[in-house]
Amino acid sequence: MANVVTPYNFVPFSNKVCCRYESIEQLPPHDKLDPTLLTGEIEVSLVAKTPVFVSDGKNGFFRGANGKYMLPGSTVRGLLRENMQILSFGLIRAGEDFDNYQIYFREMAGARNSTAGDLKKYYQNVLDVPVERKDAKTSQSTPGNVKAGYLRNVDGKYYIQPIKGRVFRVSRQMKDVGQFGTDDARTVQVGYTATGDRVSRICPAEKAAPDMEKGVLLYTGKPVRGKPNALYLFPAADDAADPIHVSEDDILSYREDFKKRSKSLQSPCGPQFWALPEDGKEKAVFYLEHNGHVFFGRARFLRIAHEYYLAAGLPENHKKLAAEREVFLDYPHAMFGFATTSAAYRSRVSVGDFPAEPGAQPGKKISLVLSEPKPGYYAGYVEDGMHYSQEDFHLRGYKQYWLKKEQFVLPQKENVKTNLQPMPAGTKFSGTVRFQNLHEDELGLLLWALRLEEGCYQPIGMAKPYGFGRMQLCIDRVRLLSPQKLYQADGLCDCRQTVADQDISRYIQVFDSEICQRLNIKKAKGKPSVLNTREIKDFLYIRQTLRKEAEVRYMELAEYKNTQFALPTVADEREKNKPKENTPSGVPDLSKMNAMQRAFYEAEQRELHKKHL
Repeated sequence: MANVVTPYNFVPFSNKVCCRYESIEQLPPHDKLDPTLLTGEIEVSLVAKTPVFVSDGKNGFFRGANGKYMLPGSTVRGLLRENMQILSFGLIRAGEDFDNYQIYFREMAGARNSTAGDLKKYYQNVLDVPVERKDAKTSQSTPGNVKAGYLRNVDGKYYIQPIKGRVFRVSRQMKDVGQFGTDDARTVQVGYTATGDRVSRICPAEKAAPDMEKGVLLYTGKPVRGKPNALYLFPAADDAADPIHVSEDDILSYREDFKKRSKSLQSPCGPQFWALPEDGKEKAVFYLEHNGHVFFGRARFLRIAHEYYLAAGLPENHKKLAAEREVFLDYPHAMFGFATTSAAYRSRVSVGDFPAEPGAQPGKKISLVLSEPKPGYYAGYVEDGMHYSQEDFHLRGYKQYWLKKEQFVLPQKENVKTNLQPMPAGTKFSGTVRFQNLHEDELGLLLWALRLEEGCYQPIGMAKPYGFGRMQLCIDRVRLLSPQKLYQADGLCDCRQTVADQDISRYIQVFDSEICQRLNIKKAKGKPSVLNTREIKDFLYIRQTLRKEAEVRYMELAEYKNTQFALPTVADEREKNKPKENTPSGVPDLSKMNAMQRAFYEAEQRELHKKHL
């Protein structure tokens, strides 16, 4: 049995949620600069510590309208918003922060004592898979609940028209099959003659005799593990039968599953063989009706959905607040804006593009397999090794990639590789983040989300599972705008005031104090601080800890099938690699503290010194 290792882990969702404003009316205005609030700009630089790649959509590095290489502002903004949501205990809302759908799976090979053992039983029960023994050497499993029909698209609505009679199983060894050539996944329009459950003759549809039936011969793909898998012959649709409506939710779940698997699907016509039919078209499919859902696919042992939607795994407080309030004004929504059916509010933070330093050019071209983490891998995404068909499952949290040295892994298959030309390590990008009418705690959160703590990195771009995109962010300068000084008797003047480094730390501490008060975070070691919470400890640990490749890699297929334990948490990793807190003299090692921890420790020492005096 294998333990789970992945190039990513999760910052856990907290059941705590911080509300910054009670109503929309409390939000600062956009049409004027409030002299009691803070408006200004933050000059930021990002230096690549490993090669970084942000795509232009054509496997080239992103360029701005002026043709210069740069990090788009939207990329930095997305990173910044997620950081803020974690640091400020923001509300996680299904449909906004993540797509809410059912995860598809097919589980037939899980080892008996592995984490997939129970799910294998669930899958077989839903499909009704008995084993019919024909003799001592062979057995054939036939899913009793799986039917056949034609998935049709009519004006964007989908339904399945059942076939007449039953689908026929056709051996690849049948003489007539050889005329159709390749084993690749595809369909062929055919004419056929059948007696009982056996097909005696097959020919191309255009050569069919008048007395032959018309149908579709379905190749589900190449033989698996050298064993010849059967072909399936679908009779014509029974248009007198009632069509089976496929709900929008089931279509969304199928689309998400197809999108995540499309790179690994092989057919002469490409992944589109498995895609939904275009408007006015139809495709031969197997289907299954279960618990109000319709699952369909192009294999008899089709992929089905787990019992529950992803959102069922959110913390109870998040589900409750999202259901009660259409607008919840946590820090991210209040600062970055929102739009609902009944209200909207513009962002008070804008992020410009980050051009690369003059002369910067992409490095050599490389090829990688950019497989993204899939929520279907429940041993990694769900706590305690549970899966999405268990009522009390809990999602692990915000997915974050471990930091490591960049790794160049050559693809084994040509069809799954992606060609990239990243910017080399050492490339510097610079840009500006502007803000308007922020309170001190809001500016503190913005600054902290950018800077984080000493030794932390910001992940940018693609190929992060291979160590790419590890960036070091530096706040070069913060300038506040003073509206009162904007106009003077002698004309316009520079009304921007540079903020000192110690004031940056002060704003961050203002935020820390504010959120501790709002969430009733108790003192630890003399001071209340979000730094004492497990969520923030895990977040900062994963952003500042370099791991060895063997510890944070994708597993081999055989390892996935035989995983016995769930993915260790970040807290588990922190505890396992925990350094000694004190030096031999018993005095804390200040060099191992981050900036905020050091500030708190020094403040405590001053208080103790005053008491001693």
